[in-house]
Amino acid sequence: MSAEPIAFGDDVPLNPVAPGTNLLVSGPESAGLQSLVHRLIAPRGDDEGLVSIATDSGDEFLREQRRHGGAYDDETTGVVGCESSRGSKELVRSVGGATDLSTISMEFSALADDVGYRTDRLRSGLYAVSPLCASASDMRDVYRFLNNIVSRNRRADGVFVCGIDPDADVGEFGSGNNITKGISMVFQGHVELRDGPTGPEVCVTGLDDQPDGWQSLD
Repeated sequence: MSAEPIAFGDDVPLNPVAPGTNLLVSGPESAGLQSLVHRLIAPRGDDEGLVSIATDSGDEFLREQRRHGGAYDDETTGVVGCESSRGSKELVRSVGGATDLSTISMEFSALADDVGYRTDRLRSGLYAVSPLCASASDMRDVYRFLNNIVSRNRRADGVFVCGIDPDADVGEFGSGNNITKGISMVFQGHVELRDGPTGPEVCVTGLDDQPDGWQSLD
């Protein structure tokens, strides 16, 4: 695995992060939450792969990844979709829904191993965690699920990005804001997104060597 810092595109005002970093990205959909997650997990270079969990179909996720994050290599890009539609590519898997966290975790791990053997570094993502919270019978299951992915990413020296809209439905477990605060404890870094006076802005906390305060997001 590469020990070089992990960089992002010029359209994201984040400095490179250390290998093994886990990022929670929170903010409203209206400010471009989905686009930001896709940009952060976009592979940069032939030595990087991508494996993600999507709460819609895997094929739809890949369409959005190409739209927001740019080109990717089909042979080093995998996704587990939570809709039961069959994926059109070898590395697109599907499960029956967002309730079966064990199956999602197993499929994700299998894909991460597969892609990890083909690349020097793995970027991974979850967009978005709110439907998993809304479908869970016990929030502790979601925390264990996230902890497993976070721990795996630390060992693999990659970067994991998890998106959540604090205003989204999280079921019977209180407000989305409270869930966001609780989940943030699992992650090293927190990227907050908001609608600023002149457009979307981000603020990074929990990580060293990042810009101070709110930064404009192109």
